[in-house]
Amino acid sequence: MTVADAKQEYNKLLDRYYKADKYFEDENIPIKIRHEQLENYQKILLELSRLLVIIKNYTNKEALEGFKI
Repeated sequence: MTVADAKQEYNKLLDRYYKADKYFEDENIPIKIRHEQLENYQKILLELSRLLVIIKNYTNKEALEGFKI
């Protein structure tokens, strides 16, 4: 995987992360149902971390907002 590929994948996954974050904050969804999705949320976090290792050079802003491609 190239750095450019990693940045593109990171951006897609970051979008999923923010959607998942809103999902977990939604008090209209029962806690039990939200809890069932924790494993998927953890996979997203691990993959984001793995991609940042591949990318190596990035700013905090890029890590939080994504990369300009």
